[in-house]
Formats: sequence, C-alpha cells, structure tokens
Amino acid sequence: VDFDRTPVGARSSDSTERDLMIGADFEATGLLSGRALFGRLEKDFDDPALDDFSGFGWTIGMQYKPRTYSVVDLSTQRSAEESDDILNQLAGTSFSVRRMTTLAWTHGWSDLLKTGVDVGVGSITYRSVADSGLALREDDLRAYGVSASYQFREWLSIGASYKSYRRDSDRSAFDYNQDVLLLSFEGTL
Repeated sequence: VDFDRTPVGARSSDSTERDLMIGADFEATGLLSGRALFGRLEKDFDDPALDDFSGFGWTIGMQYKPRTYSVVDLSTQRSAEESDDILNQLAGTSFSVRRMTTLAWTHGWSDLLKTGVDVGVGSITYRSVADSGLALREDDLRAYGVSASYQFREWLSIGASYKSYRRDSDRSAFDYNQDVLLLSFEGTL
C-alpha cells in the first residue's frame, strides 16, 4: 500500500500486506458447498518506527441450495485493511481490522419473479500504527436489506431494493445510519 502524499509532520503509512491462508473448497452434499480459508494476516509498515501487525484471519463462504431456485449464502471474514477514519488516515495514525458475517437468501418464485433478503453483522477496530495492540476506536456494524426483481420482458428486467446500514461507535460522533432505496432497469439487445 503506497500513499501518494504524507501530511507534513506525519509518518508515512506505506506498508505491505500479506494474507497467508490455507483451506479447502468443499461440497458436503449436492445441496451444501463452500470454501474455508484460515491463516495469518500481516501488515508490515515501511517505516521501522511503526508497529507491524499480525493476527489470525479467515474467509469462509458456504452456499446451501435446498432447491435450484432457492439459495442461502453465509459468509464471514476477518481482514486487515486501510482505515476509513478520515481524520486518523490523514494523520497517518491508524489502520483497521474488520470482522463481518453476512447471511443472504435469494428465491425465485417463478421464472419471472425473484426476491432476496440479507442481514450482516460485524465490527471494525481502528488500531494505532504506533502500537498495533492499542484500539483507537471500536465500531459495531449492522446491515440488512430486501430486494425484488421482475423479468418484465425477455429483454427487460425491473427491480427494487432497500438497504439499511448502521454503525455504532464507542465514539458517538462516528455513529452512522444510512437507508438506500435503489430502482433498476436492465435491458439487453
């Protein structure tokens, strides 16, 4: 990760990230399949004065298909990433460790109508680059959504979805709520 600019008086947050994982793809039955990867997350800063980070990480995804037209997806991940906390990012003082789990169900009621519902929970810990064991901020994340699409014609599909995002931070100034409504029209020639 290379930053084009470093604020005056701040240390460079340039770093190298590695995810060293081992796992397997599996198909337990004709109905259940997935992938599970477990391993080590590493973030090594170019500046030797900054505290490198390493920890346990995972990426797991499972898919259950009780019917060809109905699919349940479960995914969970723990990863290290760049901070989206703009104040700490500008100061070059933090990175984040994200944990997220999502459950989604998509169902085709007919060849024309499909619906979906999903829910996700997780957390983000913003860690100090000076001491990777020091948490600068902790956020709890929640998201849920519903969607529907209708194949109006062979060449035209219409859809609508609603998503709700919630972030509860141990610093109330960073609490966040967002509701998104999306209408879509898809056409093919």
